[in-house]
Amino acid sequence: MTRNVDINANGMVDNADSKILNAAFGCVQGNSCYNPRADLNADGTVDSNDNATLNAYFSAPDFLPDYTISSSAVFVSVPYATTVNVTISLTSVNGFSGTVALTTADFRMGLLAPYSELDATLSSPSVILTSGSTATVTLSLYSVVAATHTLVVTGTSGAFSNTIIITVNTHNCNSRFNNCPF
Repeated sequence: MTRNVDINANGMVDNADSKILNAAFGCVQGNSCYNPRADLNADGTVDSNDNATLNAYFSAPDFLPDYTISSSAVFVSVPYATTVNVTISLTSVNGFSGTVALTTADFRMGLLAPYSELDATLSSPSVILTSGSTATVTLSLYSVVAATHTLVVTGTSGAFSNTIIITVNTHNCNSRFNNCPF
C-alpha cells in the first residue's frame, strides 16, 4: 500500500508536505507523534523510506483522485458516563468517487487495545463519495474509565487509505459534584 505523497492534499508535493513528514520522522504507530499520512509506505514507521518517496515526487502536481478525512475536533474530553459526538468529514479530491469503508482503532501505550474502556462508534461503516462531494459520519465516544486514548479513524477505498488521529481524554470528573479542570 502506498499513500498519497501530497500529504496535505493541496495539489502539489512541496515544502508543506516535507514539514509534515519531518515532524513525524522517527515516530511509529501508537506514538502520539505518529502521522499516518506521513507514513507513505504504510509500514507503521515514518522513516527514510518515506522521505525518499517524498523526495522522488517533490514539486510534482497531484492529479490522483483521492479523498481527505478530517474531524470537527482532534482533542476531545469525554466526561464520566457521557456521550460526546465528533463529526468526521470525507471530501473528494481530484474527481475521486467511490465507497470509503471506515474503521476505528484505539491505541494505548503503543499497543492496539480493544474498546473495553472506550466505546467509539461510527454512525455508518462506510460513505459514498461522488466527484467534488463531502460526506459526514458521527463518531460517538463514551467511557466510564479515566484514560487517554489515541483513536485512529481510517478510511479505505481500494488501495487508498487516509486517516485522522483524535486524542480522547476520558475522565471520572463529574462537574455536578466537584470542580472539574475540563
